[in-house]
Amino acid sequence: MGSALLAASAGFIPDGPLHPEDAIRALGVGLAVGVALAALDWRRGLPAVVLAAGVSLQEYRYPELLIDGFRDRPLPSNVLIGIAGAVGVLAVLLWLVRIALADLMVAAAVAVAVVWAIVPDTESAVLLGGVLIAAMAFTPPTGRAHYGDAIVLLVPAIAAVLGSVGRPERLEPASKAAIAAGLGVLLALGVGRRLVTMQRQRAGRPTTVQPGSTSSTTTAPAPTTAP
Repeated sequence: MGSALLAASAGFIPDGPLHPEDAIRALGVGLAVGVALAALDWRRGLPAVVLAAGVSLQEYRYPELLIDGFRDRPLPSNVLIGIAGAVGVLAVLLWLVRIALADLMVAAAVAVAVVWAIVPDTESAVLLGGVLIAAMAFTPPTGRAHYGDAIVLLVPAIAAVLGSVGRPERLEPASKAAIAAGLGVLLALGVGRRLVTMQRQRAGRPTTVQPGSTSSTTTAPAPTTAP
């Protein structure tokens, strides 16, 4: 059975190296982004800046791959429509449901990790995911994610598109698995936070007084009458 599982997963687990040079560069850029935003007290813009920094590093390390990644698709317009639709759905979800920004960042990081495990080339996932993971240390722990933060979904989406250059058939399974993993993480973290909140509310709830335990006499001063 073990050999069967190995054979089944052989086509999805990347065979290439871990790209330590790319990882070091990405972690350094992510830390720089987090420190800069913390110093400017503008951590709310973290998702957008992380995306811009990751894409810029990707273009610096592998010029023109961003364009080639979409040209490599049989139907590039469908890829763009699919990504735009996924970002739009997430934006609506963030508008309707209260989700912590920290949870959204963790979900995006898990989605990038799933992409890294499925696409054959790992450079894009390492670069984009490294920036995201390093910057996560500076995410406000209790801040709410707003609909504009849905842009962070572009991090795993771009990693999937660029990582599957040369093997476009990997884009669909990578995208589906990343979305499923991200939603699963959001659900698990949301339920966990709700349970913690309920436990804290129960622990801080005042104790009710038993009926009949209060005295029938009053210590309030008697009203005075005018002479």
